[in-house]
Amino acid sequence: MKNKLMKVVIVLALISIFIIAVNFEKVISSMAVSGGKSSGKVFVPVNVTKENLPSYLMSSSMIKDMPKKANVKLKLYNDSQGERKWEETYFITGNIVKKVSSDDNEEVDAKIYLSSDYISELGLQELCSSIKKAKTNGEFGAELKISKVSFLWKYKGMMKYKNCL
Repeated sequence: MKNKLMKVVIVLALISIFIIAVNFEKVISSMAVSGGKSSGKVFVPVNVTKENLPSYLMSSSMIKDMPKKANVKLKLYNDSQGERKWEETYFITGNIVKKVSSDDNEEVDAKIYLSSDYISELGLQELCSSIKKAKTNGEFGAELKISKVSFLWKYKGMMKYKNCL
């Protein structure tokens, strides 16, 4: 009886992992950030700059919901002259976002790339809308640095943000 129950639990877990793996693109993309400032159902615009980006992101519900051991790199770039020039880099560890002066080789779970053109837009509309727009315009990217299974297991609590994209 116990063996049957254990087999059912394992099968259900494997099915869940498979379903999450199929939706991996949405999960990693939506990790960029989600939310915006909203009081109830009314969106309140916020002036977001590179200087206040960390505090803005830390106030978003998605960053607050990140796993305690989350380790994500957010890199901003500018391609106004036809080639990508890297600008600021931010590390998201748990629910803390901090700007770093160098792009050191710290181990991360994922890297997220976003054109700096979207920084000012982040606070003008729902955050997910900005990310969707950046992705549609080819100005958002994500790169997984750990195995897909490890990532999905570690960030399983973030599935509620999968509809961000």
